[in-house]
Amino acid sequence: MRLIIMFIAIALAAGAFFITAHFTTSPSEKGVPIATPMVKIQEVPTDNIYIAKQDIPIGASVEQKMLDIQPWPRHLKLPDMIDADPNQPNQIVKMVARTPFQKGEPIIMTKLANDKDPSFLAASIGKGMRVVTIGVDSISGVGGFVFPGDRVDVLITHDVSLGKTETIAASAPSGPAGNSLDATGKGVAGTMNTASSAKSVVAKKDPVTEVLLSNIRVLAINQKSTAHGGEPPVVPSNVSLEVSAADAQKLRLTESSNGRLSLALRSLKDKDTTELARPTGVSDLSRLTPPSYFPVLFDNNGQANFVSPAAEAAYDEPESSSITVVRGVKAEDVEVSRP
Repeated sequence: MRLIIMFIAIALAAGAFFITAHFTTSPSEKGVPIATPMVKIQEVPTDNIYIAKQDIPIGASVEQKMLDIQPWPRHLKLPDMIDADPNQPNQIVKMVARTPFQKGEPIIMTKLANDKDPSFLAASIGKGMRVVTIGVDSISGVGGFVFPGDRVDVLITHDVSLGKTETIAASAPSGPAGNSLDATGKGVAGTMNTASSAKSVVAKKDPVTEVLLSNIRVLAINQKSTAHGGEPPVVPSNVSLEVSAADAQKLRLTESSNGRLSLALRSLKDKDTTELARPTGVSDLSRLTPPSYFPVLFDNNGQANFVSPAAEAAYDEPESSSITVVRGVKAEDVEVSRP
């Protein structure tokens, strides 16, 4: 019985060995040919484009040495990438970088600006000049008839002390212990205490309109730096001007003072004229009063005699005038000569 079981075990082991050997044998060992898969390599179409050969900072003018040419897959190419055309090797040279480029980055046309393009203000303004924007309306902005490229005078209307003085009375008398007076002049709480009347002299300020800046170039109107023919005039809300650094400070100071700015459109025939009109005062608004007198203009070598001969003949001005001098509570008129 034991021999029978032993033979059965040996037979099963032999069968398992042959079965395992059959399934683990490769087809090549059995003499069966193996089909090798065919791999076909397809070439991807490319275009040569410009890339940055080095880091290009913002505002830099592109030079030929900053550029390199590299093949780029056509299906991954963006519309604004620049083809490296051997017939036009300098097509982007001297253009200005609006944004920085890193080494190896493709050059994008929308990130470049032509230094002659008027919409790129930073490249179009002169050396040492600044761009300042001021707010205007339909009146101060010449009704919308100012366009980019025009020349204007910037007028300022403000109150100026011209060396004149005026006398003003002090506060009215009050009742006892600061109580107010009734209609009869008596204090509400008792008999009125009479206070000494006093006057004070203060500088008089007159409204004056004058040219703050002359022959200024308009760069943009309402964020538009170019004017297109056929468009109707648009009432501007802001105007960008090309001014010097010192003039930029004057314009900003006007915002925090009592000055009011307005524009005066200049003729194209006056583009080279720098002559300034004299300031205009209230007296210039009527023919019944002498013209406004400004004794000193500091930008005219300290000289000022703007009354024309015709005006002098029309008005019989006295050779002398008087001013009121207040000493304590006493006021006295003193004759003085006109300069």
